[in-house]
Amino acid sequence: MYSFLFVDDENLMREFFAEVVDFKEYGFELAGMFATAESALSFLAGHPEIKAVITDIKMGSMSGIDFCEKVREFNQDILLVVLSGYKEFEYAQRALRCNVFDYLLKPTLYEDIDMLFKRMKKQLDAKEELKKEGPSDGPVLDYQYESMIGRIKKYIDENYDKDISLDSVAQYVAMNPSYLSRFFKQHTKCNFLDYVSRVRVDKAIACLADPTIRVGEICELVGYRTPQHFYKIFKQYTGCTPSEYRINVLGGTEEP
Repeated sequence: MYSFLFVDDENLMREFFAEVVDFKEYGFELAGMFATAESALSFLAGHPEIKAVITDIKMGSMSGIDFCEKVREFNQDILLVVLSGYKEFEYAQRALRCNVFDYLLKPTLYEDIDMLFKRMKKQLDAKEELKKEGPSDGPVLDYQYESMIGRIKKYIDENYDKDISLDSVAQYVAMNPSYLSRFFKQHTKCNFLDYVSRVRVDKAIACLADPTIRVGEICELVGYRTPQHFYKIFKQYTGCTPSEYRINVLGGTEEP
């Protein structure tokens, strides 16, 4: 059973989640409900067992996005879900930069919640399975190497929407670009450019779930300067175009 928090300053939303949704059916238990981001942060600091947080985006003195950014300062693994009635793209972009697991628009349908909890369960189960398998099935890293790989990945995860390159990352971690390329491949079994592309495609898929964001805008949100390049990379990793993915996989509709 995975523990999660729900943070929303609207009484009706808290009552809906507490009374209507059967969390145990999905393998979750509600560890706490909070009306402010500050109270949720205080609780999280003393409860590392919490695996996920669903938060509203607009709450008093601290927004849901500010809350997510503060959570990421001390917890990189927890699943963060933003619930919002706001459609502005800057909210979506900041949410993605916090490595938010999902971004749902209000009013939220029960079907959306059903799909969300199933996806969270699948993600958390996969993480637990990796822990059980241990490091022997993957590349063996000592602490120093693991720390450097973590820095490289963190930089990519936080800057994928910019004109990121092997040279810019090499400068950030004070490595020779050629050596960084070999180092990254040796210790992750993944090419540097493949990792960057995979991060961008994953972020694009998260954006596609929001019907208010057009495909052309997603292209810029995830760091591609031309739609043609974006479509080519996206199809390379998913087997279809962004529009086809939105319709056939996510069940969305064509853009007007």
